[in-house]
Amino acid sequence: GVTALVPPPDGTGPYDFGTYTAITLRGTGNAGAIIVGGASATQSIATGAVSRNSWIAAESGTYDMLVGGSYADNWDGGATFNFTGNSHIMVAGASVNYIVGGNLKDGLEASFTGNSYITVAEGAVTGSIVGATVVAHNRNCAFNGDTHIFVYVPLADNSGAGYNQLPNNMIMGGFGWATNTWKTQTLDGSTHVTVDLSDYSGAESVFAKHIVGGGFNGSSSNAQVITGDTAVSVNLGSRSCSARVVGGMWVNAGRGELSGMSRLSVTGGTFDNIVLGGSWTDVGGTTTRLGGVQMLLSGSTFNDAVLGATYITTGACTMNCGEVNIELSGGAVLHGSLTGGYRINGEYDAEVAATLGDVNILLADGTVGDVTGGSHTLRNSASSVISQGSINLTLLSGTVGGNVFAAGYQGGSTSMQTAATAVSIA
Repeated sequence: GVTALVPPPDGTGPYDFGTYTAITLRGTGNAGAIIVGGASATQSIATGAVSRNSWIAAESGTYDMLVGGSYADNWDGGATFNFTGNSHIMVAGASVNYIVGGNLKDGLEASFTGNSYITVAEGAVTGSIVGATVVAHNRNCAFNGDTHIFVYVPLADNSGAGYNQLPNNMIMGGFGWATNTWKTQTLDGSTHVTVDLSDYSGAESVFAKHIVGGGFNGSSSNAQVITGDTAVSVNLGSRSCSARVVGGMWVNAGRGELSGMSRLSVTGGTFDNIVLGGSWTDVGGTTTRLGGVQMLLSGSTFNDAVLGATYITTGACTMNCGEVNIELSGGAVLHGSLTGGYRINGEYDAEVAATLGDVNILLADGTVGDVTGGSHTLRNSASSVISQGSINLTLLSGTVGGNVFAAGYQGGSTSMQTAATAVSIA
């Protein structure tokens, strides 16, 4: 069932609770329990506001969900519990399916105003971690504040039971989409995701969750907007990661917009999947926008591609991205390719409209294979255009072991327009 940290509403509302809530979870727990920092609303007439800071510490036991804000399970009703305050969730030995820093909404509109803080110091997360709010059967849901996620153990288990269509294998700094949302979800702030395994000394295991700076959107009628920046910092130490690292947003459908910068810093370890500074999209009909991308890659080994801007696997798309800056140092080794701009795969004749700012790639030290300074496209849509700014490649030290395509790679009739290219070898 649902355990609310405040007395649950009786359906008569409104409610005005105190300023502070704290709970510590010990013992064997309850695998089906949802622990809620704000209020739980299941009646269609329940409305109100929760103004308090919430703290949840899960030291042992097994739980389904830890929710920092409020919870509404009445998609055909009208429960709208707004949460004002900061939420804090610490997993220090327990096993949890999902962790949600904001609200868990299966109902109408609700807002979260404050910052969320999630720390996984010890234990397991078998599902996903969501920094902001999980939305389902919603209209507009707002998160007004910043999100902060800290992970200090390798999360290797993706066996958790799913929640509607919300993935069970991600860490996402922004919103999580579950099902049937529409209109716009706005995060008025910035997101921060930190994975630091440099001091981890436990059992050997592979980090298996996708790390996403923004949110996950799976609805063609839904838009997710982040007004600030996304910041992802990954230090694997001597460990490895089998999942993708995405600095921006994961847009399976609809629209994903990041007004600020996507900032990605990677140190140490081995990455066996794609590392992407911008956004990822799996299907066509999507729109992505990025204010810009900054990537700092130091001392890691990359066995798959490293990409600057958005990656699209298939279908038509519209993409906009500001300036991209990529720096490799510390003896980083790229066994895969390096692309500064977009990577556009998939349906050969699907239309694409893309604009890209300047791209600056600096190889301060390390080894790379093929380098594509601008975008890489396989599209054969003659009416489509990819417009790029200036592409600047600078090699101070290190080794380029493959081909260099400064402006980009054009594998079909889709037009690629580049303002200028410059290659500098010190």
